[in-house]
Amino acid sequence: MTSKETPKGMLTYMKYIAALIFMGSFTLAHASFEEVMLVPGFAQQKLPEESFNSVIAKMADTFAPLAREIGRELEFYSDYHHDWAQAFARRWETDQIIVYGGIAAIQGMTEDSLVLSLCHELGHLYGGLPYHDSYNRLSVEGQADYWAANFCFPKIATENAWARTLAAGLVITSFFADNRGVPHPGSETPDYTQVDRTLMTHPGPQCRLDTFLAGASNQGRPACWYFAL
Repeated sequence: MTSKETPKGMLTYMKYIAALIFMGSFTLAHASFEEVMLVPGFAQQKLPEESFNSVIAKMADTFAPLAREIGRELEFYSDYHHDWAQAFARRWETDQIIVYGGIAAIQGMTEDSLVLSLCHELGHLYGGLPYHDSYNRLSVEGQADYWAANFCFPKIATENAWARTLAAGLVITSFFADNRGVPHPGSETPDYTQVDRTLMTHPGPQCRLDTFLAGASNQGRPACWYFAL
């Protein structure tokens, strides 16, 4: 397990590489938090740097054994002072989670919301089927959300996990809703869409909240992104 602050020059390079990935011009075992714009939904005061670093260190310690079970090493890289609201997972020589400090400035961001966000990234690496990249065993976005709430988040939030999942999920999915220009999701407004094939991309904000809650409740994966054969 490794948790380290990445030099700013390296993070600039990583951002460039990530941009190439988003444009489809580079091949890499990679999965992102979600493409976001730096406009709505940002707090005037960020989650404190001490809390940001503490969450990352705890996640690294807690889930390093999971990586070792499959013969891998888990590393976290972070830059609290970078304003990009992004995190992503990648499988290179090691399993890596990259976290930018803009996530700490999302409106309403708490330690729990950061944990759930990082659990989503870990879900790409360890969430299992269905995969969007079978060769590198990277789970699709919906499965990463489901695993995050079903397996990962309860390892950190050992008390009142469902209520804390809801609160954390509302912060994250409301931010995505702001960036997409759609209404904020809620626990009483589920997405009744039924897909005819499993989504390989990010589901809508309400579907993502539904997935977090289904995972936290140990229920089946929602049909708004998952197609059961």
